[in-house]
Order: sequence, then structure tokens, then C-alpha cells
Amino acid sequence: MADPIRAMQNWNRVLRPGGRLFMAVPDKEQTFDRNRPLTTLEHLVQDYEDPSAERDFEAFLEFAVEVSAKIAGACTLAGARAHAELMRREQYSIHYHVWDQQTFREFLAFLPGYLPDYALHEIDYSPTVADEFVYVLERR
Repeated sequence: MADPIRAMQNWNRVLRPGGRLFMAVPDKEQTFDRNRPLTTLEHLVQDYEDPSAERDFEAFLEFAVEVSAKIAGACTLAGARAHAELMRREQYSIHYHVWDQQTFREFLAFLPGYLPDYALHEIDYSPTVADEFVYVLERR
């Protein structure tokens, strides 16, 4: 998702009290994202406050270089920009953001102060299994 803060805000809005949200989050170290930088809170705030097609394209370009070219061989480094354009046009599903368990937990801890009506709270989590870690959040 391009805007995780807005997504969490919407999930918080539509869940009934006692409703649970299960989130399986790709772990940077266990997936093809391993060469990509972790997403910062500042970046997430910027995506929320000032959505940008240019910033979204930067995610596609980073994905094209670090995953499509260097890992999957789907394009060359020289062809990464054209490949990123193609993925964007086709609305190819990419990981816009890159997390490890610590940075994702920081994101969850950050949300209540940023979204005043945030009512989700962590009730369980699991360490990385296969290539994802799982969080279970509940609406208060």
C-alpha cells in the first residue's frame, strides 16, 4: 500500500469495537526486499500529508533496480526506469514500503499520536515465519 497511515486510519474506522485486524507484513530480511532501505516514519508521514505520484514512482524505480534487475533478472539496470514505468502503468503490486519487525512496531507505536481517533491496539504478534511477521490488532 502506498499510504499505510491512511490504510490504518480506514481500517480503524470500519472495524467495530472488538473487531480484529490480522496483518501479515513482509520481513525485509526474509524477502526480495533485503537490498532495499527501511522505510522511515518521516517518509510515511510525507506519503500521508502530501501524496505524490513522483514519490510513488520512486518506489517503483527502487523496486525495479533492487528487485527486478538485481534479484529477479526481469530487467537490466539500464532498463530499470522503463521497467518501473511499465509496472506503474500496469498497477503492478509492489511493496511500496520496507519493514523489519522493529520498524513496523515503531510505526504502530507512532500511530496513536498521529491519528487522534486511533483505537487499535496490539493483542498478539508472531516473529517472522517464512517471510512475514504477523500482528493482530483489536479495535477498542
